[in-house]
Amino acid sequence: MQKAGYGPDKHLAVKVSTRNIPVYRDPAVILIDQIKSIYIDAELDVVDTAQWFPKVARKDYALGLNLTGNAVDDPDQSFYENYSCGSERNYTNYCNKEIEKLFDQQSRRDRRRQAQEAGLGDRQEAAGRRGAPDHLPQPHRAPAGSPMSRASPSW
Repeated sequence: MQKAGYGPDKHLAVKVSTRNIPVYRDPAVILIDQIKSIYIDAELDVVDTAQWFPKVARKDYALGLNLTGNAVDDPDQSFYENYSCGSERNYTNYCNKEIEKLFDQQSRRDRRRQAQEAGLGDRQEAAGRRGAPDHLPQPHRAPAGSPMSRASPSW
């Protein structure tokens, strides 16, 4: 910040935008407190939930604090969904093909390491030894209206 001309006598003033619910507001308040140490004076800009994603899509913010939940404990899902070029959830539209190559490298390395730690070696080799395909089976669903379907009438 000092190289940019900011310091103890000159602070940068910004707004930190976030949704107006506690799970978003609380981390934004912590962020505001933390960035004071690098000469940034921030004001909290709370946004109604209905207006949050349109605001983000318009890129109508200086600093935005957003949370992203992941259903799967797997970095692949998060990396590709939130940081890859062209992803709809890459709100900043930052694109770096070299970094995307690193996503692929970590994915392969992580899978190999997991298989090795489980004593399975290579995934393809492990799948062959188990006599199973190299993917997770998909659950079978009963056709709608059949006795096994939740959608079937109760009569």
